[in-house]
Amino acid sequence: MAHEGAQSVFDMNLPLWEAHGADVLVVGSATDPVKTSHRSLLAGDDSNTSRSYNRWLAMMGECNRIARAGTDMFMFYEYDSVSIAPVIPRTSGMFGIVQYLRSPHNWTATRYANVPWRMDALTVQAIYDKLSSYPLFQENGCNDRLIPAAAQLCGIPLIPFTPAGYGAPGGMVHDHMLDELREEKRRGATMFHGIKTPQALAIVTE
Repeated sequence: MAHEGAQSVFDMNLPLWEAHGADVLVVGSATDPVKTSHRSLLAGDDSNTSRSYNRWLAMMGECNRIARAGTDMFMFYEYDSVSIAPVIPRTSGMFGIVQYLRSPHNWTATRYANVPWRMDALTVQAIYDKLSSYPLFQENGCNDRLIPAAAQLCGIPLIPFTPAGYGAPGGMVHDHMLDELREEKRRGATMFHGIKTPQALAIVTE
């Protein structure tokens, strides 16, 4: 998941996604697409909630199609999220960097999940069915709220990665947070969100 304004970060992190050896589908804004040689799905934009929601609905619709064609596992990344896990295990449910909402009255679910996400095919299909059945359920167009909330409404568990992943507060690992990032990696984290600088990526991959 990326947009043109994030091109340099997208290019920096892309090799780690490609390292899984699986097909890559790039989901981007119809008005601000990222440049890539991989197959792209362009839909919606960030101008309002409905258009953001339309992008995530299109993404899950395409993943639903791929799941029904036989793919059994999916990894989802935003342009600033990476994994250094040596293998992607076959597991049921939705896995992510689970966070708790500070203002739960504004949202459907009390928890959400930063990307990366890991899902099996049945989870993908169930989430798409829920989203397409209730078009006014939009969670302000925020993908990290919308997709996990849909999973929970389907009765699918939202499971933290083990060891826990690292989601940078504010969505970016700033220079003063590099020691914290290094410590989380030392503790065994393999999933990271907010990797927007070469310095942060160097710690993740060192």
